[in-house]
Amino acid sequence: MEKQPEILNYQGYLSYQITGKLIEDLGDISQELNLKKSTYRKIVTLMVEIIENNYNYVNALEEEVREKSPEKPFFSFIQSGDHYILKSGNPILKDDAEKLRKRIEHINQLQYEELKELYKKTMARGIYEKRKKAGAGLGIMKMAKISKNKIHYQIRKMHDNLYFYTIEIAIPYKS
Repeated sequence: MEKQPEILNYQGYLSYQITGKLIEDLGDISQELNLKKSTYRKIVTLMVEIIENNYNYVNALEEEVREKSPEKPFFSFIQSGDHYILKSGNPILKDDAEKLRKRIEHINQLQYEELKELYKKTMARGIYEKRKKAGAGLGIMKMAKISKNKIHYQIRKMHDNLYFYTIEIAIPYKS
């Protein structure tokens, strides 16, 4: 398999400071890539959603569980064919992994118009504040809605109660 050119890459635990630095780096790189403003805004929004998702799941882990994880969180921004790909991975508890899997599968089954309607209804009900800690709520819907693509993900068992979750979102160059 041919290695895809990485535009941005970070390995390790994420923080708000690191997120800010990655966004700043993306701003600098966007000019080199000649990104349209609309594409850049989508990428930044998705980047923040993906990193926040990663950060929230990792912070839900106790420190000793994090230390036992053989794999550490990561974030990458890749150019592939006619798409940019945002990819992130992080350790996640078994219970969270199953809830996340169900939520992504549900969202991936929806047509775009159905997804937009679900997003609006969820926002109108004010569920965002109530479900923020539960994860896989509006953030996952927002990622699918903005990218207009299915969410590619993988959840694999590392040991006992600990899994590793990887998410990948594609954005067409000409969006």
